[in-house]
Amino acid sequence: MNSREDLRAESRRKADFRTEVRTFLEANAEPKREQSMWSLNSPSDPAHAAREFAASRAWQKLLFDHNLAGLTYPREFGGRGGEPWTEATYREEAANYDTPSGFIASMIAMLAPLL
Repeated sequence: MNSREDLRAESRRKADFRTEVRTFLEANAEPKREQSMWSLNSPSDPAHAAREFAASRAWQKLLFDHNLAGLTYPREFGGRGGEPWTEATYREEAANYDTPSGFIASMIAMLAPLL
């Protein structure tokens, strides 16, 4: 392969991944409203916080089931083994949807590299 073919193949891989992410989000998440309540403040009611936590865990499980969790983590640790651009692409697309990742995603981002 020459470098032009390599660039085309890389562009196709990126476009295919973006399509995969969009298709997943369209099927599993609601388009973002003006602003979600979660982004404004954290719930002070313990029952509400528990519901948010459960929704975040369920979302992470759904991501895992569709090979979209741990995008850059090695496969042997349950990740996808992707390059950094996969995470950036997912975040770009997910920014258009209300997804209940909340503090679960933050915990994973901070703690998983330590494992």
